[in-house]
Amino acid sequence: MLAYPGCDIEVRKATSYPGVGFAWDNPLIALPSGISTYSYLSSTVTKDTDGKVWVSGTQNSQGTYTYNAVRSTAADSLDNWDTSTTLYSSVNSNKFGILVPRTTAAMMGVWIDGMAVESDTNNGTVWSGSPEAVATGITGLNSTLSLLSDTDGNIHLAFINNSGNTQYREYTGSWQTVVTLDSNSGNSYPTISINSNNSDLYTMWIRGDDIFYKKGSSSYALGNWDSVVTSWQTAGTNTYTSSNYSGNNLIFAEWYDGSIIKWDQISTASPSPSPSPSPSPSPSPSPVVAGTSTSEVSANTWCGYLPPPAAPNLFNAERNGSKVILSFTQVNYNTSGYNITYGHSAGDKRFSVNFN
Repeated sequence: MLAYPGCDIEVRKATSYPGVGFAWDNPLIALPSGISTYSYLSSTVTKDTDGKVWVSGTQNSQGTYTYNAVRSTAADSLDNWDTSTTLYSSVNSNKFGILVPRTTAAMMGVWIDGMAVESDTNNGTVWSGSPEAVATGITGLNSTLSLLSDTDGNIHLAFINNSGNTQYREYTGSWQTVVTLDSNSGNSYPTISINSNNSDLYTMWIRGDDIFYKKGSSSYALGNWDSVVTSWQTAGTNTYTSSNYSGNNLIFAEWYDGSIIKWDQISTASPSPSPSPSPSPSPSPSPVVAGTSTSEVSANTWCGYLPPPAAPNLFNAERNGSKVILSFTQVNYNTSGYNITYGHSAGDKRFSVNFN
């Protein structure tokens, strides 16, 4: 699904996704402006656990800014929509938000109004209508917030507070204690991802020109996060970070480095052990000492090689004339290059190319 703002918020659906060269349906209006002088400034799109599509956006109604949300009437359909709901309205132009699904068709909306970060819940039928204060944020799109939900319906929020610190807060039916991930000021562009394999969270942000991150494990209290911030990307004048919502041992982000858009993957695998030295030949078996055990060492370790922690993930192939552009997540450790094998039909491996 793709939603984009203008006078109205229109939504388009990819007809053959996932796949190569998928096509987009014609745009359909999800949130109409109603009046030609009103316009939408931002938009989000997601689906609830029933498969119904949710769209939200901030509308400028001649100086009054409203954060509105609407749900499709049928799963995976954009043809008809329920009546939209205004979650919050004020004269603050610094207003934008995010919707994420919980369980049993329930939803959570989190938005910033001026500098106030607020939330509201939908039980699958109606919004509560009683927004709850979450935090004090900061103005500007570069200091926005990032939001996701896990399989239990808990909400995970990363944001920049009014002191420029990077903070995290979890909602489990009520908002839990705020965790400060980076107490330095001047942070921006927070984004959060979850490893669906083990529910570890990865929060990334920018300070200065560099991208930093911390990993957190359940129950996501202060002591469950990395004690030291990891400096991840230091080259370039980095802005506009965005990371994947979730992935099975696959966490990656993209950003603008001042000249081009780049992306990279954070390794979620445990560090590989150092290779054991080859034992000296012995004319007779070594005695086994009580309380110890013996084990075989793999051929790769004996030879001093370590396997990559994961395989590259090819997530898109796009034909452009006589060329094909492949998009994949790279493997950062224990690799010396890549090999692509291809042919005229499925299973045909007559051609190959190597690159680093």
